[in-house]
Parts: sequence; structure tokens; C-alpha cells
Amino acid sequence: MESDSFFKSFFDNDSTKDKIIYSALQILEQTNYQSMTTAAIAKRAQIAEGTIYRYFNSKKDILLAMLDEVNDFFVETFFKGIDNSVSLMENFQKIGLNFFEKKNELVSLYKVIFKVFSEISDDDVKKKFSNIYERILKKIENLFC
Repeated sequence: MESDSFFKSFFDNDSTKDKIIYSALQILEQTNYQSMTTAAIAKRAQIAEGTIYRYFNSKKDILLAMLDEVNDFFVETFFKGIDNSVSLMENFQKIGLNFFEKKNELVSLYKVIFKVFSEISDDDVKKKFSNIYERILKKIENLFC
């Protein structure tokens, strides 16, 4: 990924599960979900394909775990430095600043997310996207409290 070092910093390099998720993310940058295989994920992660099934039941489960990681990543990245003791305007400025500081590093990640969002109509995947949206809305809502 173009944003390799920045996004990779959110993964545990020693965790096989994280290697699998990160490898799937890298593959999705280059191809679509239907073309992604567990064999390709295993090769990229430098593990045996059977090892994937110790952590995930299916390719879809890997995708859902990836979306959970992306959800955490977006919230941690964009809401970093938010302080309820300062004005609402200052917090919104901070969110905007966080976004613009990282936007170039995250172009590849945005492309992957858009690709997944636009090509997969699975209900579980839709629910994950809904969870991402709801979590971000909740964080914004908390700024008003």
C-alpha cells in the first residue's frame, strides 16, 4: 500500500491474525474481493494457507475483521486529540486537521474501502459499514455533550 508504513503501524507485526488481515488489505488494493483468495493472502502473509483457518472461518470473516480494524483506525486517527474541555469549533477544526494531515497517506485505504463498499452487497458487510458510520456519528454526537 502507498500508506504502508502509516497504516501498518496499527497492526501487531508479531500477530499472525494481524498479518492475515493486513495482507488481505494489501491484496484488495490491487484486486477485487472476488479475485482475492486465501492462498494469495497466505502467500502475502508468509504463512501456510491452513493457518488462516485457525483464525478465520472464511475469506468473508477476514474481510469483516479488516473492516473492524479500519473502523478502529479511522476513529483513532481522526478523533486523535479531541478534548471536550475546548469549544466545539476547536474540536471540529482538530478533526479536519487530522483528516488533512493524513489524507495523502490514506489514499490507498480510501480506495480499498470504496471498492469493498461498492462491490459487496452482503448483509454482514453492510452491517459493518453501518457500524463504522454509527461509531463516527456517536463520536461526533459526543462533541455536543
